[in-house]
Amino acid sequence: MADLSSPSLPVLLLNTMVHMLTIKLTSSNYLLLRNQFVPLLTSQELFGFLDGTIIAPSLMVTDSNGVTKPNPSYSSWLHTNQMLLSLLYSSLTEESMSEVLGLQHSHEAWQVLEASFSNKSKTRELQLKDELQLMQRGSRSIAEFSRLFKGLCDQLAAIGRPIDDTEKMHWYLRALGPDYKIFSTTMMSQLPLPSSSDIVPKALSHEIFARSVNHLPSNSVYYAQQTSKMTGVKKWKSRPSTSSTPSVNMKSSSTSSIYCQLCDKEGNLAKRCWSFLKLKKKQSAHLAEAFSACSIQELNNPEWFPDSCATSHMTNNPDNLDDPATYSGNERVMVGNGQSLPISHIGYVSTAAPHSSIPLSNILVVPSIKKNLISISQLTKQINFRVIFDSLRLIIQDRVTGTVLGVGRCENGLYVLDQHHHALVSLLSTHKLRASAQLWHARLGHPNYRIISSLSRLGSILCSDRSLPNNSNICVGCRLGKSHRLPFSLNDEHCSMPFDRLYCDLWGPSPVSSVTRYIYYAIFIDDCTRFSWMFPLKHKFDFFDTFVNLQHYIETQLSIKIKSFQCDGGTEFTNNKFSSHLHSCGIVLRLACPYTPSQNGVAERKHRHVIETSLTLMFHAHVPVSLWVEAFSTAVFLINRLPSPSLDGKNPYEILFGKSPDYSMLRTFGCLCFPYLKYYSPNKLSLKSAPCVFLGYSTLHKGFRCLDRKTHRVYVSRHV
Repeated sequence: MADLSSPSLPVLLLNTMVHMLTIKLTSSNYLLLRNQFVPLLTSQELFGFLDGTIIAPSLMVTDSNGVTKPNPSYSSWLHTNQMLLSLLYSSLTEESMSEVLGLQHSHEAWQVLEASFSNKSKTRELQLKDELQLMQRGSRSIAEFSRLFKGLCDQLAAIGRPIDDTEKMHWYLRALGPDYKIFSTTMMSQLPLPSSSDIVPKALSHEIFARSVNHLPSNSVYYAQQTSKMTGVKKWKSRPSTSSTPSVNMKSSSTSSIYCQLCDKEGNLAKRCWSFLKLKKKQSAHLAEAFSACSIQELNNPEWFPDSCATSHMTNNPDNLDDPATYSGNERVMVGNGQSLPISHIGYVSTAAPHSSIPLSNILVVPSIKKNLISISQLTKQINFRVIFDSLRLIIQDRVTGTVLGVGRCENGLYVLDQHHHALVSLLSTHKLRASAQLWHARLGHPNYRIISSLSRLGSILCSDRSLPNNSNICVGCRLGKSHRLPFSLNDEHCSMPFDRLYCDLWGPSPVSSVTRYIYYAIFIDDCTRFSWMFPLKHKFDFFDTFVNLQHYIETQLSIKIKSFQCDGGTEFTNNKFSSHLHSCGIVLRLACPYTPSQNGVAERKHRHVIETSLTLMFHAHVPVSLWVEAFSTAVFLINRLPSPSLDGKNPYEILFGKSPDYSMLRTFGCLCFPYLKYYSPNKLSLKSAPCVFLGYSTLHKGFRCLDRKTHRVYVSRHV
């Protein structure tokens, strides 16, 4: 038992326990850490510090003389508590350390970690169970698959969620796949059901048995093929008996009605026929001849044998490679008798024969084979060589130049690449100019493949590819460095009814605030009529009230509901307040993709039209830029009354309100005007007018807005 009054004992225990706790707490392994902590601290009677059952003694005590002094038990308790807190901190990652910053005692940190990570560990449990149920053996061996399956079961058991043995057996048999269908059915039909520990050895035995049954001896292939060629000529023949009386000698009767399938003689058996004996003797001679032709004279023959049936270059000795590397894949080599051979290494050779320029890459080391094999398909596809065979020799040529790179001989029915022939030419300097189209693409700075094709036709470069790839097979570097926006197709579609779709966008902030302190404006465009509304804003959050006022105006004055609203992804459009309002009104919100203003092209083009018209009005009138709100409002007022090509020569005002606008009341923006100001005069002897600047049209009055440049006062008057 840990003596709390002696601080040396817990120090010794904690120094030892630091090395016994190997798991660092993450968001998914809390149960594993807890299973490691609880037994260890419980065995030392220290877990009470974490769960709070060992409470802190009083800080001060009073002795028999009535003197108050520090409590030594509290000092011992605090020492052990802080050591356990340090032990707990040593088992945390940076992710979990942020949860307990500022805590002073071990039980506080333990409670916070339990509240923060215990629920998250449930996700880990469900994840492991899903992996276990969805696991499939695939191409793995039974031993490898069993290890992976047991590892998942052990992880569940370690976090306190062990799998029932019946479920474990059911999931294991189901994951074996269709090749073990009969085996799985047999195991499930046994009563009582075998345990999961008994299933794995039986599955291993079944795998070994199935492998031995499927193995066919190679020396029986030739004989079986020759026999099938000869014995398939004749068929059984039976002739009806001329006598209807049953024969007493059944053996004699049955024998006399059988005809030999080889010589066609009645009553003769094929196994005793002289033709069969002669055929058997001939087949034995052929079989011996065939095996003698394939016999291996030298087990470690360094020569290379071209093989048209091999899909890869192969050798049996890794020393034959320039830089062999251990093979870590799952592929195996399948030979003619159905047997699969393992691969131990992979590598390359710079040349397959001395003084030649025939490099071989991706060579597989298969220890079970006896010859070094050159794959003809790899030779012709990857290196772009031409291989010519005749009855005496083989010739390897460069496909483009026709230069002979190597020759071989036919020896005992096998073609062998000659090691010391005078025709082997060293073309390493020329071969360096030959490369794949992808390599030339990288060397030339990633140009279009049409340029590489042009250089190849001119003979400036030599490409090893038979056909050059197109730009759809462009490299990753081109995708990262040459990425561009896709073109937009022309969209001539318009809504047939007003306010089926309302486009909107915000402009600003303006570099110069207006006279009335506006720095933004909102533009609204009806897709059907292309009628526009412009509202100046002081802040972006004023947009919501502006839209609600416009919506009420449309519904009241025009008796039409807005059906859809299209805009970009600005926060003034995507906030909860505005989205909830649209949802409650049944208005569909359509957002453009991020950084894709072209999808809101109607509003963007309207911005350009309004700004260009407004700047032209201001520059022509020589008014200060602080009057941009008046200029923008006038521009929108005029644009709504101008014919548009997109409306077949009609204007938005005419389509929306069903009548032509009045052009007689239009005036030039910024011109000198003299409004009637008698009612603003202080007395009857004062001026009845003053020189002003025309600033546009009032939306609330049927009159004109005029600015007095001396007093900076804006007058609205009909008499101008």
